[in-house]
Amino acid sequence: MIAKCGNTGVAGQAGAKEQQVVRWNPVVPRAGHCVLNFLAIAFAAVLCLPTVSVAKAGQSGWSSSSSSASSPSPTSNVDQTQQAAKAAKAANAKAVQEDVDVGTFYMHKGDYGAAISRFDSAVRRDPKNGKARLLLAESYDKQRNWSAALKAYHDYLREFPNAPDDKKIRKKVAELSRKRD
Repeated sequence: MIAKCGNTGVAGQAGAKEQQVVRWNPVVPRAGHCVLNFLAIAFAAVLCLPTVSVAKAGQSGWSSSSSSASSPSPTSNVDQTQQAAKAAKAANAKAVQEDVDVGTFYMHKGDYGAAISRFDSAVRRDPKNGKARLLLAESYDKQRNWSAALKAYHDYLREFPNAPDDKKIRKKVAELSRKRD
């Protein structure tokens, strides 16, 4: 039962107004029906999905079953969590290295503001990255921002008290202290 929607009019009469005839069409859903249809489809999809269990040692891939009695073991969840943590750590290390590389490029180019932004980002992501801390301090120094350079050098020395370039950095800190005063 498909009803027609459209314009009907009186043909041949001058000045006749067109009337729009709109009839309810059970095939075409109304606005409220769209949400209900979506929910019905989503619910049906959830009911039809097979349960997924984690493969045990010696099995490969995923297995599906119609019962929900098999559940992932706690050790597999721990392994997945550890793998996710390792992946996140590797991604963070890659981002830190990219920040240091791009910051070094900007520093050599003479754009110290951009270099500082990249080195600061690297230090925030990895406070133990000595190269990023030292390059941040050197960028502030090149920018003639003596107080920020001093703070960055002091942070470097506090984080790495036994650094191989400890004497050189302390000498630089003394020189910057004289410039600042």
